[in-house]
Formats: sequence, structure tokens, C-alpha cells
Amino acid sequence: MATGTSTQPAGRTARNQRVGLRATALASVLLLLILAGCSEENSAAEATATTASSTTTVASTTTADGPHPGQETYESACAVCHDGGAAGAPKFGDPDEGWATRIAQGIDVLYDHAVNGFEGADGMMPAKGGRRFLDDESVKAAVDYMVENSQ
Repeated sequence: MATGTSTQPAGRTARNQRVGLRATALASVLLLLILAGCSEENSAAEATATTASSTTTVASTTTADGPHPGQETYESACAVCHDGGAAGAPKFGDPDEGWATRIAQGIDVLYDHAVNGFEGADGMMPAKGGRRFLDDESVKAAVDYMVENSQ
């Protein structure tokens, strides 16, 4: 039995490690999304953290009639990835973090990717953010909310 030796070229080993790390990261994100999708309600601590992180942008989209129609869906389903940029998600409120190129594709493409899911070179978007119970109109309202705050 050989110890500490490998028959694979060094470049192939490094590539395999990168692929393995990416697969592990994607699996972790998917697990988080699945776990988040298992519960239809956020805990009070989660809601407080989400509200605190989006305080500055909420003011710009709140109307005299109340908050933006997509804000609640964003906070309960989308913020888990879009607040921090997990799995290549464009960061909420930051046009330089991938929003400009996505917005340029058109709102119908954004709606399609959000509702049906998408996997691209920069990351992946699970259908309805992993929240299968969401209706399409709620998802589209959340997309509108993110776009309006990320231009």
C-alpha cells in the first residue's frame, strides 16, 4: 500500500478539489433553502434580523398606502440568499452586484428564472427560492421589489 503518493497529475487534483468545493457549497445552499422552505413562518428573531438589515431600502419603497407588495415575500423567502449573495445571488440594493446584467435581460426573464428556477455560470436560483408554496404573483412582486431597489 502506497502512502502519500498519487498517480493523478497535480493539475487534475487541484481541479477535482475546486469542483468538490463548489459542489459542497451548492449542496449547502440547497440544504439551507430546503430547510427554509419547510417552514412557512419565520421565527421572531429571523424577522427582526431581516427587518433590521433592510431598514434603509424599505423607506424608499414604502408608499402612503403601505409597504411594497413584494416586500413580505422578499423578507420571508428571498432575503436568505439575496441579502448576502449566496449561490451567486445578486445582492439586494446593489446594482453593481449582478443586477445590471440581469435587469438588462428583461423583466420577463427575471420572472421566469425566479418562478421556474435557473442555473448559470454565476450561480443558481431555485424555483420560487425553494418555497414551492408561493404563488407566481407573489414571486413576481418580490422580483419587482428587488429590481426597484437595485437599480
